[in-house]
Amino acid sequence: MDCPVAWVNSIGLGLDIAGVVLLFFFGLPAEVSRSGALYLSWGANEEEARKGRRYERISRFALVLLVVGFALQIASNWMPWATLERSEAAHEAGEVREGGNAGAAISADTARRREPALEEAVH
Repeated sequence: MDCPVAWVNSIGLGLDIAGVVLLFFFGLPAEVSRSGALYLSWGANEEEARKGRRYERISRFALVLLVVGFALQIASNWMPWATLERSEAAHEAGEVREGGNAGAAISADTARRREPALEEAVH
C-alpha cells in the first residue's frame, strides 16, 4: 500500500459525498410536514406508507454514511502512518537532527526561510 492515510481519508470523503447526495434526494428524517400544511385522511394509503418508510430508511443510512465518513477523515489525521510519513519526509529533507522533533524542525526551517523576507520588508 502506497499511502494508507490518503486512502482512509479518500474513503471517508467518498462516504460523505454519497451521504450528502442521498440526503439531497431523500431529505432528513422528520415527522413534520415540510410544506406546513395539515392533511386530514380518512384512511391509510399503504403505498404512501411504504414510500415513507423507504425514505426514512435511506435518509437514516445517509446520516450513518456522513458520520462514518467524517470519523474516517478524523482518524486518518491521527493514524501512526501520518506522523511517520511526516517525520520521514523531514529526515529526507535533512531538516531533523538525530533525536530531533520533525515538527519542530519543519517549523524552525519555515521560520528561517521567512526571516530574510521580513528583514527586507522592514528595511
